[in-house]
Amino acid sequence: MIRTCLLFAVPLVVLTGCTTSAPTIQPDPINATQSVAAGDARGGRAKVTASDYEAAVGRFGVCLAESGIELINDGWDPIDNERIILRYGAPGMTYDELSQATERCRSTHLEPVATKYSEDNQSHMAPELMAAVQECLRNGNIQLTGRELNPQDLLDAVPQNRQEELRFCVRESVRRLFPSLFSTSFP
Repeated sequence: MIRTCLLFAVPLVVLTGCTTSAPTIQPDPINATQSVAAGDARGGRAKVTASDYEAAVGRFGVCLAESGIELINDGWDPIDNERIILRYGAPGMTYDELSQATERCRSTHLEPVATKYSEDNQSHMAPELMAAVQECLRNGNIQLTGRELNPQDLLDAVPQNRQEELRFCVRESVRRLFPSLFSTSFP
C-alpha cells in the first residue's frame, strides 16, 4: 500500500513542477467587458476616460505577467492620443504562445475599453507635436488655419498634392520630439 501511494505521489509532484513554469490564468473578477457593460447598465453609455483606459492597460499587464510576458508601455500615441502604444517582452516564448496569451488578455482586459475610448473621445495631436508639424509645413510654404487639432484636420487642410510633405513633417517631428518612441501611425 505504501509503495502504491508513493508511485502516485511522484507523478503528482512532477505534474505540479511542470505547471509552475506555465501558470494558468484565473479569471479576473473585474475585466474590461464587465466594466464597460456596467457603464452601459447605469442608464446609458458611460464615457470611457483616459484613466479608464490606463486602468485597463494595467489589468492587461497583470494578465500578461501571469503568462510570463512583460508589457512595455510607451505611453499615449502623440499623433492622435487615441491609443496607448504597447510592446511585449517574452524571452523564450514562441510566437504562437505569445499571440495566444496576448489575444486572451487583450480581449478580456483591454479591447472593449480601448474601442469605447476611441468612440467616446475626439482624436487630438499632442500640442508640442502639432506645433512642430505646423512649423515644418509653414517652412515648406504650406499654410494652415491654426485650428487643426488632429491628423484628420491636417489631412483636410493640406492640399492633396502636398500630402507627402505632411507625412514627412509628421515623421520628422515625431522622431525629433519623441526619439525613444518605438512606433506611431499616421494615416
